[in-house]
Amino acid sequence: MKTRKLDGALVALVIFLAALATIVPVLGRAVPINDPVGYPLPTNPEPVLLGGALRVEVRAGSGATSWSGSLTGKYGSSELTPVNSSYSGGWWTVFFRIPSDVYPALYDLELDWSDEGSSVEYTQPGSVWVLEEWPETLRVAHISDIHLPYGADIFATYVYEANLVDADMIVATGDIVDVETIASSWNYLQEMMGRLGVPFFVLPGNHDYAGAHSALYQEYGGMKNYSVVIGDFLFMALDSHGGGYIYQEQLDWAESVLAGNPDKVKFMGFHHSLLSSEFEDDEGAVKGGELEGDWTDIEALRDVMYFTWRDNIGLAEEVLRIIQTYDVRLIMSGHVHRDIIYLLNGENYFVTTGNSGGGGPPGYEGPRSRLIELDSDGTIRLDEYAVAGLFDPPNAIPTGELSYYYWGANDGSGEAVSARVVNGLEMALEDASLEFLVSSENPVDAYSFYPSDPGSYDVVETDAGHLFVVLVDVPAGGVYDLSLAAVDDGTSPSVVIQFPEAYDEGDPVDVSVDVSDGGWGVGDVFVSYSLDGGATWVDVDSAVSAVVDRDDYRVNLVETSLDFTVEDLPDGVTLLVQVEATDFAGNLGSSEGSFILGIVPPETHILSVDSSPVSGVTVTVDGVGYESPFAVEFEEGGHTVVVLEEVSVDGVDYAFTGWADGSADAERSVSLSGDLDLEAVYEEVVAEEPEPEPEPEPEPEPEPEPEPEPEPETEAPSGGIPIPYASVAAGLLLGVVVLFLFRRR
Repeated sequence: MKTRKLDGALVALVIFLAALATIVPVLGRAVPINDPVGYPLPTNPEPVLLGGALRVEVRAGSGATSWSGSLTGKYGSSELTPVNSSYSGGWWTVFFRIPSDVYPALYDLELDWSDEGSSVEYTQPGSVWVLEEWPETLRVAHISDIHLPYGADIFATYVYEANLVDADMIVATGDIVDVETIASSWNYLQEMMGRLGVPFFVLPGNHDYAGAHSALYQEYGGMKNYSVVIGDFLFMALDSHGGGYIYQEQLDWAESVLAGNPDKVKFMGFHHSLLSSEFEDDEGAVKGGELEGDWTDIEALRDVMYFTWRDNIGLAEEVLRIIQTYDVRLIMSGHVHRDIIYLLNGENYFVTTGNSGGGGPPGYEGPRSRLIELDSDGTIRLDEYAVAGLFDPPNAIPTGELSYYYWGANDGSGEAVSARVVNGLEMALEDASLEFLVSSENPVDAYSFYPSDPGSYDVVETDAGHLFVVLVDVPAGGVYDLSLAAVDDGTSPSVVIQFPEAYDEGDPVDVSVDVSDGGWGVGDVFVSYSLDGGATWVDVDSAVSAVVDRDDYRVNLVETSLDFTVEDLPDGVTLLVQVEATDFAGNLGSSEGSFILGIVPPETHILSVDSSPVSGVTVTVDGVGYESPFAVEFEEGGHTVVVLEEVSVDGVDYAFTGWADGSADAERSVSLSGDLDLEAVYEEVVAEEPEPEPEPEPEPEPEPEPEPEPEPETEAPSGGIPIPYASVAAGLLLGVVVLFLFRRR
């Protein structure tokens, strides 16, 4: 953004902090990209034709020998043939021949050589851009002002979309990082470049000088200025450094390169646009436009110049002279975080593109990019957004309006992969690229596209499997589905609804929905909920989507999850949820669930009861009868289990002898905290034989009774009832006791 004069104390503080920043090393995963291989770079890949010569520059000792190289990537690996090599000033220039059977794409470069008796191996990722032929039309994507690490999520989204849009090349015009001494900035840059399948060219902005005067930018980001020839096209990257203008020495270099390529269609990029303005200065009044002007009358253009160029009007004149003299048709810039397009004399497009990270001015909601086509005759075509709002910005393509995903591992292990593209843009996608990697256990002709053949595709044989590379068109606002399969799919998707395990009154209710499919994959998921018993339903946004951010890149799905929250619900209300999922083969899966607010669904476990050696024994659990064996789900906690002590099965009697776990009582209490298995053990009751009754013994013959003797005669009692002597004694004793007690009173 704009720089202004600072007071002396603040300048001193900034200088002090900058000095400290220069000694802060970049730590983490980022690695230098310019040593030992100085060219090509991941941020300046070398375009080369099939069968053509690849130039590589390597820092190595003067005695380095045994040069070998290969191209590696998802499209396969190919050995390179060394052609020649030369040494100068500590650097080797080595040429390799590209095989003629390589699939045209972006590749990693793997190098091996011997240096002072030691073997050296090095891989330069994403640095070789192989083409089948030079393009007649070059489609260039333009972004600017990424401001890593703060713009990492936005940049991740852009990379995700760029892999689908599949431009020929991407140019990022500066402020790649926010402060170059923040290690995570370079970590994220290199991580995102590893995800990107499109040739990526960067140049520095003023923020890339913040901290170490671009030293770390050059080490971890790339070159400050360079040129690259792509057949009939010449691209030049220039450096407007921290001051906002290009030094004369670099302009002299640029003129020599342009003069040496008079027949090329030329386009360039530098961070601070020659023709632009800060929003805070014009409050949105500057919108671009058509201009007439010439470098010989540079003062006539002063009012539309950016202030750093206006303050260096001689260099502004020199830049415009070079542009007009050598017919540079397209000049791409950034810096001001807004969209501005100027067309000078109907020939030279000065295109400033808004930010892909960091904040924007009012009216610029969200990050933006552009797609610009250059023909070999010099014709420039802007994208639909730029054409529709040419001089009425914002007029760039909004980032975040494209979505796509693959269903299936998409790694060569499966027999089916499906893809869905959702184009939320107000412009059509042309030749969007989809890639299906399927198992090579089936021949190529065993695979078919559904619902119809896309028409334009290649098949690349890789070690992982058959790689189908498909180009499709998707209309503005359209949805495109495509499945590749060698098997039929007649199985419906699986749907699982989960409610909270714990709930407190007044809390929102979190609901989770998991959908999986083992066939062609899930296309649509519809989720809704009701609070009035199903009379009305509220739809939940449940579109299946990839997961992409600064730390995650999941484009290939094998399941999808949706979490949503229902808030402000009174207790006692029943929350009903219904889910329907349709796969790419048209199979429907569904599920319904309910949750009563204020009542937490208790944990349940399975109680299994068996009996041996017989089955069909009546068992009661909490007074409810079941027949063994059974397995029933019960709430967590205590339960009473009772079995009969005696049973009769098929006429045979059995007696309970105990439980298999050692418990002896027919009635027992159990506490369910998990699934529990019980077994009641019985024993057959065997009836005992009755003992025989003893035979009766013969009765002895009765002896003859003796004759009764006559009783002796006694005197008759003197009269009254006769009383036993013991009774008399007891009565006397009782009387004595009573008399004694009476006297004590």
